Amino acid sequence: MERKEFNNRIQKEFEEFKESTLEQTKDEMFDNSFEISLKTYLTMHLQDEEITDNEVAEKLSLIDGNILDELIDCYINNDGELSYFDISEEVISNYIDINYFNDEDDEEDNE
Repeated sequence: MERKEFNNRIQKEFEEFKESTLEQTKDEMFDNSFEISLKTYLTMHLQDEEITDNEVAEKLSLIDGNILDELIDCYINNDGELSYFDISEEVISNYIDINYFNDEDDEEDNE
């Protein structure tokens, strides 16, 4: 499958997901907010040729069903590897590195 076809397939899957999501009640949307967020991110990630190379796109294009659904299922089935705790720890660590190590550098510069 050519890259353009892959990107179009991903976009079509996302648009179908978005359309069905917009038919849900507010409560259902709220309950599904993680899936909405992850599928939105995955769509952008997969379509960006600088992030997702052609070899990866080619392998994913071999999935018979919905690629985005398969990736979500993979995430759910392997949640021990990518937990909110891990994500939170990384965000907090990055924040501290950016905000406090830069302050230490500034202090060293002032000495």
